[in-house]
Amino acid sequence: NTRIASAVRNMQMYAAFPVTEFDPPKLKRVIERTVLDGDTRKEMVAKYGHKPISRATINDYTQVLQRMFKWAVSEKLMPVEIQQALATVSLVRKGRGKLADKCAEPRKIEPANPQAVTAVVKEAQPEIATMIQVQLLCGMRPDEVTIMRPCDIDTTLRDGCWTYTPTQHKNSHRAGREREEIYIGPKAQKLLTPWIEKTKPGDFLFSPRRVSERWNAEQAAKARKGKNSRGTNGAFAKLNQEKPPRDHYDDHSYRQAVKRICKRLKVDHWTPNQLRHGQATTLRALYGIEAAKLVLRHRHLSTTEMYAEKDKKRAREIVKQVG
Repeated sequence: NTRIASAVRNMQMYAAFPVTEFDPPKLKRVIERTVLDGDTRKEMVAKYGHKPISRATINDYTQVLQRMFKWAVSEKLMPVEIQQALATVSLVRKGRGKLADKCAEPRKIEPANPQAVTAVVKEAQPEIATMIQVQLLCGMRPDEVTIMRPCDIDTTLRDGCWTYTPTQHKNSHRAGREREEIYIGPKAQKLLTPWIEKTKPGDFLFSPRRVSERWNAEQAAKARKGKNSRGTNGAFAKLNQEKPPRDHYDDHSYRQAVKRICKRLKVDHWTPNQLRHGQATTLRALYGIEAAKLVLRHRHLSTTEMYAEKDKKRAREIVKQVG
C-alpha cells in the first residue's frame, strides 16, 4: 500500500531506537520531516518538482502512524502507555502553527467536465461506459458501482425504482449504520438490464476479466485474418498471464481506466469520484439541498454542502432581478 509506505517513510530516522523510547516529540519530528519533503509522488515530482504536501495528506499520514501503534498494542508488541501518548499528537489545523504554513490546502474537488465525461463514455469499453453512466444517474460512490451483482439488486418496482443494496460501502464499518439502499431509476435500469440478464446472480456485473477475454479473442480473430501479427501472444496477453485480471473493478482500476482514456483523447482529466460531485450539484440546483442529501445518503447537510457546488447562475439571476 503506497499510502502506508509514504506514511512510514521517515520513521527510519528512529530505526535504531527501541520502541519504548518513541514518544510524541519524535512523532512530531517525523511529521515535520514529511512536510519538508513535500509531495514525493512520481507524477507530482515530474510535473512540479518539489510540491508542497497537502494538509489533508499529512493529517492522513499522521493518523496512519497512530493507528499503526494502536495495532501494535493490540498485538502486545508495545506498552499501551506509548500508544496513548502518541494519540495526543494533534493534526495540522488550517492557519495554526508553522507546519500549516508549509502545507498546501486540499484542492477542492470540482464536478467533472460534462463534455469530457461524454467523450470518455463514447471511447470506453462497454463495462466502463456503463459504470460511468449508472454512477452519474444514481449518484453512487465509485466503490459501490464497481461491486454491483444481480443478487444485490431488487428489481421489484417501488415507485418506479429498483433497490440496490451494496455488500459494502464507505460507512459500512461504522457501528450502528444500517446497510445503505441505493435507488435505481428507469434510465439506469435500461442500462443495467442487459448486464443483469447475461450475468450469474453471484457474479459481478462489470468484470475486467471479461474485458481481457474479449480483447484477447478480438486479437486472435485479427491474427487469423492477418491484420495483427501479435495475436494473443502480444504484450497485453503476456501481462494477463503474469497478473490475471480481477473479477471486478476497484476504485484504483476504475480510476486508472478513466485516466488512460482522458489522456488518449486529450480531454480534461477527471475521476469517477467527481461524477458524484456533479450529480450533487445537479440535484441541488433542481430540487434543493435536502433532496441532494437524501439521494446521496448523507447523514448531515454539511457533508452535502461539501459535494454540491452552489448554483452561481441562479444567484446571478436573482441578483439581476432584485439588485
